[in-house]
Amino acid sequence: MQQTSDFIGKNIEPYSPLSRTMCLLDTIRAVDTDSFTASVVLSKSSSFAEENGVPAWVGIEYMAQTIAAFAGVKATMHNQPVQIGFLLGSRKYQSDLDTFPFDQEILVTIVELLQDETGLGVFDCKIQIQDKVVACAKLNVFQPRDPIRFIQEQINE
Repeated sequence: MQQTSDFIGKNIEPYSPLSRTMCLLDTIRAVDTDSFTASVVLSKSSSFAEENGVPAWVGIEYMAQTIAAFAGVKATMHNQPVQIGFLLGSRKYQSDLDTFPFDQEILVTIVELLQDETGLGVFDCKIQIQDKVVACAKLNVFQPRDPIRFIQEQINE
């Protein structure tokens, strides 16, 4: 079985359920049993980029994608496929910045506070630039055992 250290420094895309064009993060920086850190260096060609950087509201998506990649790594470690999950909501998203700057490494760290057998999870999330926390939130997520079946059931209701 792979160890968590085997994933550090790897590209995040194989562990994300998103297509390559929608995956906003680059690299796995740290992973253990209940936390995960991903990074991205933004440029003018980054998704959602504006003149001075990427709007801070995109930080919620960075956090959600970090949680998804964490789930993907855990699935890979158990020889399971990477599956989609759902962002249910965020609590108290706060950002000290209006935009995330270009050409600086942005670290997104998530800590699993709760993960129950139904797939409901709660994560404490933060975004750092140069060792300073610039955004934080708690995110509620849901990853059903069979996402396709779950979506079909929701459509049929």
